[in-house]
Amino acid sequence: MKNSIRKTWIGGLLSAVVLTLGLAACSSTDPSESGSLQLTLVDAPAPIDGIEAIDITFSSILVHKTSSAELDDAQWIVLLDEDLSAAERTFDLLEYVNGASAVLGSASLESGHYSQIRIIIESATITIDGVESDLTILSGTVSGLKLTHAFTIDANVITEIIL
Repeated sequence: MKNSIRKTWIGGLLSAVVLTLGLAACSSTDPSESGSLQLTLVDAPAPIDGIEAIDITFSSILVHKTSSAELDDAQWIVLLDEDLSAAERTFDLLEYVNGASAVLGSASLESGHYSQIRIIIESATITIDGVESDLTILSGTVSGLKLTHAFTIDANVITEIIL
């Protein structure tokens, strides 16, 4: 029972981290110009003793201008490509604490307003006292975690979203 409580707590922590976005904004939104979007991963220290790793393997990370877009829509822009090796798409959240971070993906985007990011997770595990267990992230592997917080890409500016 203790491990299931820990798994639920960590799943809730991951959801809270993913939904907490830090957005940077500036001024020009001329669609004929471009700016950049960078998704950066950080995590807070986990207060549970015995946790050795929280590994998340991302399948892909996509961005779209429309908040109601479905995954089969052709307008998605790839920030993290599923063609990368699993090792290149796997991050141990415990490595990104106390100011450490990792770039999950980046892309040059047309200036303008964007409404949705999809984070599709291939797998997630937690290691507690040497025992690795699967984590379930609802919708994470099917339609992805849907982040529908609007943000603006300004010309010649890097917009960073911190997950």
